[in-house]
Amino acid sequence: MKADKAQFQDRSLSPWRKVLLLLAGYAFATVFLLSVTLVYVAYRESQKLDKAHLERAVRLNPLEAEYRAKLGQWTLFAENNAGEAARSFESATRLNPYEARYWLALATARLQLADTTGEFEAVRNAAAAAPTTPEIAWEAGIHLMVGGHEREALHTFRTLLGSAPGECDRVVALCWRALHDRQRILNEVLPREQSAYLTFLRLLANTGAYDDADEVWKATVDLGQPIPKQSALMYIDDLLRRENVPSAASAWRSLLSLDPALRRYRQDENLVMNSRFEEPLLDDGFDWRFPAPGGAVEFSLDSNEARAGSASLLLTFRGDVVGDTGLYQAIVVHPETEYSFRATVKSSELVSATPLRFEFRDAYSGELAATTGEFVGTTGDWITVTGRFRTAPKSRLLKLGVGHAAASHVAGKMWIDSVELKPLDANAAGR
Repeated sequence: MKADKAQFQDRSLSPWRKVLLLLAGYAFATVFLLSVTLVYVAYRESQKLDKAHLERAVRLNPLEAEYRAKLGQWTLFAENNAGEAARSFESATRLNPYEARYWLALATARLQLADTTGEFEAVRNAAAAAPTTPEIAWEAGIHLMVGGHEREALHTFRTLLGSAPGECDRVVALCWRALHDRQRILNEVLPREQSAYLTFLRLLANTGAYDDADEVWKATVDLGQPIPKQSALMYIDDLLRRENVPSAASAWRSLLSLDPALRRYRQDENLVMNSRFEEPLLDDGFDWRFPAPGGAVEFSLDSNEARAGSASLLLTFRGDVVGDTGLYQAIVVHPETEYSFRATVKSSELVSATPLRFEFRDAYSGELAATTGEFVGTTGDWITVTGRFRTAPKSRLLKLGVGHAAASHVAGKMWIDSVELKPLDANAAGR
């Protein structure tokens, strides 16, 4: 045992073995340092964006895909040499097939070479490498759309919206410009979510594609999902501006049916929405509307004064000149139909040269259809105002508001509650 141990120690201490081990260590260190140096030098060369330095970076580190991609970019855009650029991008994709940028760059080069088959293959690889990265999917979708591969482009955009719904605006805008096909965008691009549908609806309304917008609204309602009031009311306002009263009324009914909170705005057969002022004033749609604060009249809900419900509408006049107060509600009516009106009113120190009154005017011509009531002074308690009128042959939409015969200075307060408008013919449909 001792002899074997001594023999092993003699071998381990052999001078030749020490020299060999030392030389091997020096060789390994030299190769390692050389490799590190080459990598570093190649990196430094790649930062100098000209062809000579980029080519040197590729020679020094031929396994780095990024250097080949940079060289391809230089060749493509600085020299307009799509063939050489494509070869550089092909090398980059072989070294790193998981980098979508390289595939898109290769697709661009092949597009310039009129290699449609190669371009399509490169774009598909890019989309597969990063299907949910917004910028990659966006560029891939554009390539596919321009190349005539509509189905693949729409699929790419749909995948993008599944992970990045914030891209919906530009995706919808591009697809509409490219296709002008409402049904394909609904079926192949948009997720079945009301926010995406409403984005499409706004685009169509803003570009004047009103028939398509109306169909997208119907599709939005069919989703059965609650619709944000702001978006729906903007659409209803657009319909009213276009004098499409039936569609506006239908959209309002759909909005009420999908939003339980809004259902309380309508009561029985009364055509006046929020007639007892118990709900927040929307200042939009078919609810009460009023001017912005700071005018001659201030509008507010008053829970301390109410005739039937929990609040009333208070109009505070500052003593300025008032013609039309600016308060109104749009009401859908039928032509040549008898209607009855009823409201309760209270006033305090109301001073005006001509009494205030309820007015019904045509929403589009402004023609006065009917008036009722005269309010001035102090009523003390609530008083009931009634009226009856027949709509004109072409009447479709009336504005119920408060005004008087001639503009004059008005001061004091006026409360309104329990406003009611009903057709005398029970078969006359409301909105």
